[in-house]
Amino acid sequence: MNGNGERGKKAFKIFVIIFIGIILFFSKEENQERFIGILNEIGIGSMDLEVVESISLEGDMEDIAYYDGRIIKWGNNRLGKFKLDGSKEWEKEFNLNKTGLTFGKRGIYIFEKGGGDIYLLNPSGETIKRVGLEDGIIDIVESNNYLLIHSKDLEGERINILDMDGNIIAENFIDSKNILTCCIDEEGTSYALSLLNLLGDNIKSEVHIFHIGGQLLSTSSIDDEILLFTQFVDDNKLIAMSDKALYFINRGNILWKKSFQLIKDIKIEKDKIHILYGNTLETISLDGRTEARKSFNQEYKKILPMDKYIVLYGDEYLIGLKNGEELFKHKMEDNIIKIIGGGKRLILVYQDRIDVLG
Repeated sequence: MNGNGERGKKAFKIFVIIFIGIILFFSKEENQERFIGILNEIGIGSMDLEVVESISLEGDMEDIAYYDGRIIKWGNNRLGKFKLDGSKEWEKEFNLNKTGLTFGKRGIYIFEKGGGDIYLLNPSGETIKRVGLEDGIIDIVESNNYLLIHSKDLEGERINILDMDGNIIAENFIDSKNILTCCIDEEGTSYALSLLNLLGDNIKSEVHIFHIGGQLLSTSSIDDEILLFTQFVDDNKLIAMSDKALYFINRGNILWKKSFQLIKDIKIEKDKIHILYGNTLETISLDGRTEARKSFNQEYKKILPMDKYIVLYGDEYLIGLKNGEELFKHKMEDNIIKIIGGGKRLILVYQDRIDVLG
């Protein structure tokens, strides 16, 4: 991670800070304000990241997550739990024909693709419940405090909504369209389905919002675009992202639209929307105003929100940003597969190892 160069930069910054501080210590108040500005400009708030632990990966690695100070690794139908020093606590094997897995914030969900069996595990890896559905499962999404199960049979597609105890609280059958995305609001009173309609001359994405009891609350449509992302931000207010644009939908009405090229990722934090497209990160308020925009020379593909800053990463580079200012930037020696947040640390996943940065 170019440690010598980073230490040299840090030493130079410290020298400059001390030098300027001595000169301006007895200066006028306006010069003291200038001094504070200079400190901010040269990056006194920057962070240094070092590899504090490196864990060698044994066997196949398909996905990885972090829960309560432990790393959970999934690969070859095996779920393993590791401490941050690399020692293995346990490993479990699941004998399913074709296994799917979703790592959520509240738990781990293992299911049989094309079948109906679902295993609900807590973050410690303990099986809480086994649920059986009749349809073949395509995917499982954890949305707020609920599970949305996307399944399919010969007649059409279905969404089953489960609470965290595995009880089905709602279901919706779709017989002539394909389900693209699904989400539910925090209160669990409304959910949204985006559907792909291929019945006309052109493709059309439709957004339907339902009451949990099944009543259709609103419908909106977007022509010639495929929706990739939906998320509630308030009562019946929805952020929707297609392959070409970002939409704010309120009770079926599209209040604003912003077009983008080469959209790569989106993350929503409270009242802010971070969208990464091309080589640019843009932060947008819920009323559609651009609050910040920053472009890069390097390629980044994913956004990872941390506690007090955000991380962007691509195959080679990662960068940390706080209020648009750069906290750190590194070029890695090996290709990055994934980065996850581990408390105040970053966990970098490579093909053959995991590096814990702190």
